[in-house]
Amino acid sequence: DHSVLAIILAEEALRPSGVETLFAFLKAQPPWSDVSLILLTQAGTENSPASRGLVSLFGARGNVTMLERPLRVPTLVSAVRSAVRARTRQYEVRDLLKQREENERVLQAERAELERRVLYRTLELTKANGDLRREVSERLDAETALRQLSQNVVRLQDEERRRIARELHDSAGQYLSA
Repeated sequence: DHSVLAIILAEEALRPSGVETLFAFLKAQPPWSDVSLILLTQAGTENSPASRGLVSLFGARGNVTMLERPLRVPTLVSAVRSAVRARTRQYEVRDLLKQREENERVLQAERAELERRVLYRTLELTKANGDLRREVSERLDAETALRQLSQNVVRLQDEERRRIARELHDSAGQYLSA
């Protein structure tokens, strides 16, 4: 269960099957989790092989505080408060990590949407650029055709003026000769 704030155990309660269950629980914790274990030991046993074994056994697997009995109530309350504060901070970190993951997921979705939009707009602009190039080419072709047509009209007008001038000249000459 990830809602455990702290574990308080008496040294006498540690049986091999219980220790295995406890280790399995501690190992199953998520990476952000560090459950505080408050181990109540017998007075004068802090240097005993059993106590040293417990310290080395639990020390590698988690956050262990060893309190020697008999202990005063304020000492136990202080140890439990410290463990609860530490665990509360861990839950805050967990929530921040979850929020960060959610923000990253939303950011990835927004980035994908933005990429889709950019691609769509790029395709639209490419099509519009193609249409503009085609239109410019058509206009240039039309201007060239108009210029050629205008030149043909001017050439035809000049030819018509020369023909009329020749006819007038020839007919005027024939009238004079006649």
